[in-house]
Formats: sequence, C-alpha cells, structure tokens
Amino acid sequence: MFLTHFNHANQIDKAYASHSLIVIFILLMSVIVFTLRKRCLKDDLNEFLHFDTSNTLRAIAIFFLIFGHFAIKCIDGKYFFEFAGKWAVIIFLYVSGVALSKTYGVIDLTNLFIFKRIKKLLFPTWITLALFFILGIYL
Repeated sequence: MFLTHFNHANQIDKAYASHSLIVIFILLMSVIVFTLRKRCLKDDLNEFLHFDTSNTLRAIAIFFLIFGHFAIKCIDGKYFFEFAGKWAVIIFLYVSGVALSKTYGVIDLTNLFIFKRIKKLLFPTWITLALFFILGIYL
C-alpha cells in the first residue's frame, strides 16, 4: 500500500520516531567511524581536505539530508533533525568551495575559466528548467 506524508498526512508520532532515529544515527555514525582509514603518507600531511576526507564529509551530508527530510515530512511535531538539511547544504558548499579553490586556484581565474563553466552549465540548466516547467503543466 502506498503511504504518503504530503501536507503532513500520516505522520509518525514523535515518541516512536525518536528511538528509531537514535538507533539508526548511532549505527550509521559507527559505520563511518569504523571504516575510516588513517593515512600516514608524508605527501598528504600538508594537504588540506584530502579526497577521502571530502568523500566522508559528503557521506555525512547525505545522511543529514535524509534525516532532515525525514524529520520535516514524516515526523509529527518539531524535531531537532529538521535543521540537518541546512547542515548538509553547508557541508556541500564548503566541500565544493574547497575543491574548486584547490583545483583552479584563487588567483589564476581567467575569462576562459568562466566561459568554460558557463558553457558546461548553461544548456543543462535550461533543459532541466524547461523539463520541470513542462512537467509542471502536464502533471
């Protein structure tokens, strides 16, 4: 049977959700902690936000995003995980900003870089916008 939480219908009681979310959160965080690897390479010691670290931060942000949407849409009343979606956005923006500054540098940005970014992003953005507009009309 299909279950929907649209317009706050069929929401889970806060008492039932709390225990389940705490257990799920502890399990996911313990998996993250126990699967971390310590890197001892001398080249990596001076590197800020290593690739493995950024992947871990992205995974944590995805968990925050899932918990945040779950808390807003599925749980009755206010829940502290409602802000987890905002935490996820902050983590994604931080990791993306650091990755862009590490890849391209901050000082050497030229018009060619800006033109390439616009060229890469302009058409997919407009195609996606047109699809959402058309689907919004028909659906």
